[in-house]
Amino acid sequence: MKDIELSIRMKAVADMVTTKGVVADIGCDHAFVSIYLVKNNKAEKVIASDVRKGPCRIARNNIDAYGLADRIDLRLGDGLSTIAKDEADTIIIAGMGGMLINSILEAGINVVRNAKQLVLQPQSDVDKVRNYILSKGFTIASEDMVIDMGKYYTIINVKICNNTECVEAENAKGHEKDTCKVYSSFGRYLIDSKHPVLLQYLKERMRTNDEILQRLHSVETLKTNERFKELQEEQYIINKAIEMMNK
Repeated sequence: MKDIELSIRMKAVADMVTTKGVVADIGCDHAFVSIYLVKNNKAEKVIASDVRKGPCRIARNNIDAYGLADRIDLRLGDGLSTIAKDEADTIIIAGMGGMLINSILEAGINVVRNAKQLVLQPQSDVDKVRNYILSKGFTIASEDMVIDMGKYYTIINVKICNNTECVEAENAKGHEKDTCKVYSSFGRYLIDSKHPVLLQYLKERMRTNDEILQRLHSVETLKTNERFKELQEEQYIINKAIEMMNK
C-alpha cells in the first residue's frame, strides 16, 4: 500500500503527537490519522473511535487494507465513552466545534486527567477551548496554525497536569487585562512566536471587520449599534495582537 496522505490540517494535528504511546483518535472518521500515526511510528497503538456507523465501516476497510488491525482498535461510541480511564496517553479531538470539544472533555474528564497530552483542533470558539483548558489546570504547551483549502485552523497541544508543580505558562498573573484577552483570543504561543499564519489571519480579519463597520455605520438600529460596538472591541484586541507580534 502507498503511504497515507493527510490534508495540511490533519497532518499538523498528527505531527503534534509526542507521547508515542497509545493514542485515542476521537471522531476518527475514516481513520486516516490513525493509520498515519502507526505507519510513521508516532504511536505504538491507536484507539480509533467514532459515533457514526458509516465512517466506522469505511475506517475498518482502510485499517484492514493497511494490515493494521493488530495496532488500531476501532470502536463505535460517543466521545470518550469508548476509552477506559488509564488507556490513552494522547487524546486527539479534531474537526469539531469548540463547545462540542469542551463538552466531550468534560464528560470524559476522568479519562482526560489520566492521559498525558491532548491535541485539539477546534473549528470554532478556539478562545473558549483555551479558557476551558486553563480552568482545569492543564498547560497549553504549544500551538500551531495552518491554512488548508483557504481556511485557517488552530491546533492546540495540551499537557495534562495533575500536581502542584505544574505551573501554567499562560497564567494571567503579571499580565495586563488587554494582554490576557489577546492571549485568550489568539494564543500566547502563536503571538510570542510571531507565527506568520496568525499574523496573516489577523490582518485579513481586521480588513473584513473594517468593511463591515463601514456598512454598519450607515444603518442606525439597536441591533446594528450593538454589532458595531462588538466589532470595535474586536478590532481593538486584533490591533493589540498585531502590535505585540510586531515588537
